Amino acid sequence: MTEALPEPMPFFHRDTQGLFHATDAARGPWKANSLHGRVIIGLLGTEIERRHGGSGLHPVRLTVDMYRAPPMVPFEVVTRVVRDGQRIKVIDAELMAEGRSAGRAVCQLLLRSDHPEGTVWTGEEPWGGPMPGDLETVPASPLTMGGMWDIRIAT
Repeated sequence: MTEALPEPMPFFHRDTQGLFHATDAARGPWKANSLHGRVIIGLLGTEIERRHGGSGLHPVRLTVDMYRAPPMVPFEVVTRVVRDGQRIKVIDAELMAEGRSAGRAVCQLLLRSDHPEGTVWTGEEPWGGPMPGDLETVPASPLTMGGMWDIRIAT
Protein backbone atom coordinates (compact mmCIF):
# COMPACT_ATOMS: atom_id res chain seq x y z
CA MET A 1 0.00 0.00 0.00
CA THR A 2 1.43 3.40 -0.97
CA GLU A 3 1.38 6.26 1.45
CA ALA A 4 -0.87 9.17 0.46
CA LEU A 5 0.91 12.43 -0.29
CA PRO A 6 -0.09 15.43 1.84
CA GLU A 7 -2.32 18.01 0.21
CA PRO A 8 -0.25 20.82 -1.30
CA MET A 9 -0.49 24.08 0.62
CA PRO A 10 -1.59 27.15 -1.36
CA PHE A 11 0.75 30.14 -1.35
CA PHE A 12 -2.07 32.63 -0.75
CA HIS A 13 -5.69 32.99 0.30
CA ARG A 14 -7.81 35.92 -0.90
CA ASP A 15 -10.29 37.53 1.50
CA THR A 16 -13.65 39.13 0.64
CA GLN A 17 -12.01 42.54 0.16
CA GLY A 18 -9.63 41.11 -2.45
CA LEU A 19 -6.55 41.23 -0.20
CA PHE A 20 -4.08 38.35 -0.38
CA HIS A 21 -2.89 36.61 2.79
CA ALA A 22 0.29 34.56 2.47
CA THR A 23 0.67 31.08 3.93
CA ASP A 24 3.95 29.65 5.25
CA ALA A 25 4.51 28.09 1.81
CA ALA A 26 5.03 31.63 0.42
CA ARG A 27 7.80 32.53 2.89
CA GLY A 28 11.11 33.58 1.36
CA PRO A 29 14.61 32.44 2.33
CA TRP A 30 16.24 35.85 2.81
CA LYS A 31 14.20 37.43 5.61
CA ALA A 32 12.12 35.53 8.16
CA ASN A 33 9.00 37.61 7.54
CA SER A 34 9.12 38.21 3.77
CA LEU A 35 7.52 36.67 0.70
CA HIS A 36 9.48 34.54 -1.77
CA GLY A 37 10.15 36.12 -5.17
CA ARG A 38 9.03 33.00 -7.05
CA VAL A 39 5.53 33.13 -5.62
CA ILE A 40 5.24 36.89 -6.15
CA ILE A 41 6.07 36.48 -9.83
CA GLY A 42 3.57 33.64 -10.15
CA LEU A 43 0.83 35.64 -8.45
CA LEU A 44 1.39 38.76 -10.57
CA GLY A 45 1.24 36.68 -13.77
CA THR A 46 -1.83 34.79 -12.58
CA GLU A 47 -3.71 37.97 -11.65
CA ILE A 48 -2.91 39.58 -15.02
CA GLU A 49 -4.20 36.52 -16.86
CA ARG A 50 -7.25 36.11 -14.60
CA ARG A 51 -8.32 39.75 -14.84
CA HIS A 52 -7.34 40.58 -18.42
CA GLY A 53 -6.89 37.33 -20.37
CA GLY A 54 -9.56 35.39 -22.20
CA SER A 55 -11.26 36.18 -25.51
CA GLY A 56 -8.42 34.41 -27.32
CA LEU A 57 -5.73 36.53 -25.61
CA HIS A 58 -2.69 34.65 -24.32
CA PRO A 59 0.27 35.95 -22.28
CA VAL A 60 3.41 35.94 -24.43
CA ARG A 61 5.87 37.98 -22.38
CA LEU A 62 6.04 38.76 -18.67
CA THR A 63 8.66 41.05 -17.14
CA VAL A 64 8.83 41.47 -13.36
CA ASP A 65 10.84 43.97 -11.33
CA MET A 66 11.09 43.33 -7.61
CA TYR A 67 12.62 46.16 -5.62
CA ARG A 68 11.46 45.48 -2.06
CA ALA A 69 10.95 42.27 -0.09
CA PRO A 70 7.24 42.44 0.79
CA PRO A 71 6.46 41.38 4.35
CA MET A 72 4.04 38.57 5.20
CA VAL A 73 1.12 40.96 5.69
CA PRO A 74 -2.15 41.27 3.73
CA PHE A 75 -1.46 42.91 0.37
CA GLU A 76 -3.18 43.70 -2.89
CA VAL A 77 -2.39 43.37 -6.58
CA VAL A 78 -3.42 46.41 -8.63
CA THR A 79 -3.62 46.11 -12.42
CA ARG A 80 -3.88 48.75 -15.13
CA VAL A 81 -4.47 48.44 -18.86
CA VAL A 82 -1.64 50.21 -20.73
CA ARG A 83 -2.79 49.29 -24.25
CA ASP A 84 -5.97 47.57 -25.36
CA GLY A 85 -5.73 46.95 -29.10
CA GLN A 86 -7.37 44.41 -31.40
CA ARG A 87 -4.43 41.97 -31.35
CA ILE A 88 -2.34 43.08 -28.37
CA LYS A 89 -3.07 44.04 -24.80
CA VAL A 90 -0.42 45.36 -22.40
CA ILE A 91 -1.07 45.20 -18.66
CA ASP A 92 0.80 46.59 -15.65
CA ALA A 93 0.41 44.84 -12.29
CA GLU A 94 1.75 46.10 -8.99
CA LEU A 95 2.04 44.38 -5.62
CA MET A 96 1.14 46.85 -2.87
CA ALA A 97 2.00 45.95 0.74
CA GLU A 98 1.62 48.35 3.67
CA GLY A 99 0.78 51.14 1.22
CA ARG A 100 4.07 50.76 -0.69
CA SER A 101 4.92 49.19 -4.00
CA ALA A 102 7.10 46.08 -3.65
CA GLY A 103 7.18 44.84 -7.24
CA ARG A 104 5.79 45.43 -10.66
CA ALA A 105 5.02 43.27 -13.69
CA VAL A 106 4.33 44.14 -17.32
CA CYS A 107 2.66 41.54 -19.50
CA GLN A 108 1.91 41.47 -23.20
CA LEU A 109 -1.06 39.38 -24.25
CA LEU A 110 -1.58 38.55 -27.93
CA LEU A 111 -4.62 37.34 -29.80
CA ARG A 112 -4.20 33.76 -31.00
CA SER A 113 -4.48 33.53 -34.78
CA ASP A 114 -3.81 31.13 -37.62
CA HIS A 115 -0.20 30.43 -38.50
CA PRO A 116 0.97 32.16 -41.66
CA GLU A 117 1.70 29.98 -44.67
CA GLY A 118 5.28 29.02 -45.35
CA THR A 119 8.04 26.96 -43.83
CA VAL A 120 8.58 27.16 -40.11
CA TRP A 121 12.24 27.32 -39.08
CA THR A 122 13.49 24.56 -36.83
CA GLY A 123 16.97 23.91 -35.52
CA GLU A 124 19.10 21.40 -37.34
CA GLU A 125 19.84 19.29 -34.26
CA PRO A 126 17.23 17.85 -31.91
CA TRP A 127 17.61 18.59 -28.20
CA GLY A 128 20.50 16.47 -26.96
CA GLY A 129 20.40 17.31 -23.28
CA PRO A 130 18.80 15.25 -20.51
CA MET A 131 15.13 15.63 -19.69
CA PRO A 132 14.38 17.09 -16.23
CA GLY A 133 12.93 13.81 -14.97
CA ASP A 134 16.22 12.06 -15.82
CA LEU A 135 18.24 14.34 -13.51
CA GLU A 136 18.72 13.70 -9.81
CA THR A 137 17.40 16.27 -7.36
CA VAL A 138 19.76 18.26 -5.16
CA PRO A 139 19.57 17.16 -1.49
CA ALA A 140 17.67 19.41 0.92
CA SER A 141 19.76 22.49 1.76
CA PRO A 142 19.35 26.27 2.06
CA LEU A 143 19.47 26.32 -1.78
CA THR A 144 16.30 24.18 -1.87
CA MET A 145 14.75 26.02 1.09
CA GLY A 146 15.17 22.91 3.19
CA GLY A 147 13.63 20.67 0.54
CA MET A 148 10.66 22.90 -0.27
CA TRP A 149 11.86 23.23 -3.88
CA ASP A 150 13.13 20.47 -6.17
CA ILE A 151 16.29 21.55 -7.93
CA ARG A 152 17.87 19.49 -10.68
CA ILE A 153 21.24 20.50 -12.13
CA ALA A 154 22.25 19.72 -15.70
CA THR A 155 25.97 19.89 -16.44
